[in-house]
Amino acid sequence: MKQWNQGLIGKVFYELDPTDKNKFRTVRVAWNGFANKMVLQYSNAGAYIIGTPPDGMPAMNPRLRSSIVTMQNNGNNSFY
Repeated sequence: MKQWNQGLIGKVFYELDPTDKNKFRTVRVAWNGFANKMVLQYSNAGAYIIGTPPDGMPAMNPRLRSSIVTMQNNGNNSFY
């Protein structure tokens, strides 16, 4: 699956708080086998922490985020 998704599965990004640029949270792209799609996993239950993102960690592109969140099943699931 990692090869099919250009290495996105398991990759960690950071996302800045839109109201306070001194806060951020991490977002991990994961594979949900039961839903048969990629999902986003947020650190600390989605809460932002005060600080700066670690060096070398890429920022989450808003278009990538929206495409993963809105990706729908194709109906050909093996579990259903």
